[in-house]
Amino acid sequence: MGYYVLDEIEKGDYKFSLDTFLGDPAANICCWVYYKGKPLNIEGTNDQVHKVFPQDHGSVNRSHLYNFINKFIKDEAYRNQYVVKGRTR
Repeated sequence: MGYYVLDEIEKGDYKFSLDTFLGDPAANICCWVYYKGKPLNIEGTNDQVHKVFPQDHGSVNRSHLYNFINKFIKDEAYRNQYVVKGRTR
């Protein structure tokens, strides 16, 4: 068992990679953030910026996912909650 990449969404300089734990259909979806092709880390750490989305009947709510992506890109204060403070949910 391991992780499986479900999808990658690119918007400008950002890429959002969605993965889940292979073999567990109830596993949450994790959205990892990349900037200019490199993992975007939480300031002062080696931990990559990410957000966890719960699955509902085997899939993630796409509107919540796209709302996160668009807000992350457009809203610096919101983005800083993840990059500076390490928010994951």
